[in-house]
Amino acid sequence: MVLQKKWNRDAVYLAKYELANRNVDISEIENAIKTAEKEEAEEILRKSNKSYEISDFILKPKSTLFELLFTWELKKDGYILKAKQQKTFRITLITVILFVYLIKFI
Repeated sequence: MVLQKKWNRDAVYLAKYELANRNVDISEIENAIKTAEKEEAEEILRKSNKSYEISDFILKPKSTLFELLFTWELKKDGYILKAKQQKTFRITLITVILFVYLIKFI
């Protein structure tokens, strides 16, 4: 689930050349790559499971409401659960506004 990054071939070549000049062991490079991939996978998992909590609305209501109403790229940024909650919140908010509007004129 780790994202592939597109690197400039020249930059990769120069980096490998510099590491070879510094006598860096290949196993150290591979371990660093594995560690970075593991940390990236953990970050992706953490983001996808992050959700809005009651404390968000209590401790920082303005920023939470602003994020719920005006942020459009939560899913793209990896916050899948937050995006689902945002969609539900928006639908509920629109329904409540329409209901109040209709009740007001009846």
